[in-house]
Amino acid sequence: AIQAAFQDKMRYNCCLAYLLAEDYVSAIRAARQILEQARPLPDHSTAVVWFLCGVCQLALESPDHARESFMQSYSKNSQIVDSFLERHDHAMEPTFTFRGPVGAVREGARPVPPRDHGA
Repeated sequence: AIQAAFQDKMRYNCCLAYLLAEDYVSAIRAARQILEQARPLPDHSTAVVWFLCGVCQLALESPDHARESFMQSYSKNSQIVDSFLERHDHAMEPTFTFRGPVGAVREGARPVPPRDHGA
């Protein structure tokens, strides 16, 4: 059990490293290995991994797959997706800004300014 937990942490850290290196395909592969293991994960952990898949899929310009991943994440823990949407004003351009561990920032998307519906 200890070795399996260690492997999960290593895969998760690899996923984050690939994400920060902008190797989104490898990040998704690492995340899928976590999701496809035989042992069930706590809902919060599953939600985080699905969320990371969605972020990578957005970066790969695959919005339909990203939406499905975000829905999977939301079904396990709605706070993760909700806080992302709140930080980004519920509207995003096709890319995004990712704030990773230790304050690392990957520039890519900027929140879309609110539309003026009164004009």
